[in-house]
Formats: sequence, C-alpha cells, structure tokens
Amino acid sequence: MSDVIGDEVRLALAVSVIAATIWLVLLVRMVLAMKRGRERRPYILAMPMVGLLASIGTLASAIGFGIQTGVLDFQISSDALSLVASMGRGALLMGGVVALGYYHPHNGNEK
Repeated sequence: MSDVIGDEVRLALAVSVIAATIWLVLLVRMVLAMKRGRERRPYILAMPMVGLLASIGTLASAIGFGIQTGVLDFQISSDALSLVASMGRGALLMGGVVALGYYHPHNGNEK
C-alpha cells in the first residue's frame, strides 16, 4: 500500500510542477509580447497569473499530502502549506470574478 501512496504523491508533485512551469512560461511569453507591442490587452495576463497561483496551491497541497503520508521527510509548517494552498483557491475565485467582469457576449444585431 505504501508504494501506491508514494506513486500518488510523486504523480501529484509532478503534475503540479509541470502545471506551474507551463503557466509561468505562458506568463513570461505574454509579458514579453506586451513589452514588444504585440499584445495590448493587460487583462489577458489574469489567465496565466490565476493558473500559476492555482498550480502553486496544488503543489503546496501535494507537498502536504506527501508529508502527511510519510513519503516526504522534511519539515514545512502545515500552516504555511495551508496558506499557499488557500492562495491558489483564492486565485481561482478572483479569476472567475475577473472573467465574469470582462466577458460580455456580442449581440449580432447591434452595430
């Protein structure tokens, strides 16, 4: 059973690290595009920022899971991990608020 839990922890860590890396690369690409004048919509940066914070939150949860199950053997405050994980949930909430605020479907009848 311990091998199964170890595999689950490693998978959770890997997925979280890969997700954070992808969102970070996307954020950097978008910022560079803005600096070069190829992107002019600053609100579009909300998407990769939300994704990055959410994936960092999942990474904190995966680390906490690994410590709790004994797969990871190092000391990080559970309060700190909970704070980071909550930050990810808060980012998802605020991302939804931003998306709702900016999304306005186009009515084809209007000119």
